[in-house]
Amino acid sequence: MQNGYVNASIYVALCSSLLVSGYVSDLVERKQIFSRTVLRKLFQSVALFGGAFFLGIIPLFGCNVVVIIALLNLSMITLGMTVGGESLIVVDIAPYYAGSIYGITNSFASLPGILAPLFVGLMLDQAEGNLMPSV
Repeated sequence: MQNGYVNASIYVALCSSLLVSGYVSDLVERKQIFSRTVLRKLFQSVALFGGAFFLGIIPLFGCNVVVIIALLNLSMITLGMTVGGESLIVVDIAPYYAGSIYGITNSFASLPGILAPLFVGLMLDQAEGNLMPSV
């Protein structure tokens, strides 16, 4: 049961960050603190470099579970800042078709998650000498 709470905390952190980052990005753009391009690059850079940093330092803490969970949550919080970055590019380019474009691109982006296990299974079966993939 504790594992469920840990997993949920990571997704709650991401969800919260997605909501807050979108609002903050919109607020900064309305107040014209940064240009739209600089704002997108700033949010995307913090999201990706922040997530990489927090995930990269996890091995330094060994088996300290509390710190590792905190770092995972921090990485998801920073990852949620992509809402102020690359996620809005589609809305900038085609505001009236953003939903359709997101649906199409996410469909194509989901294909590797479906096809990769099938491909690996096929490769492993061929490596063992079996030409028929197991289902």
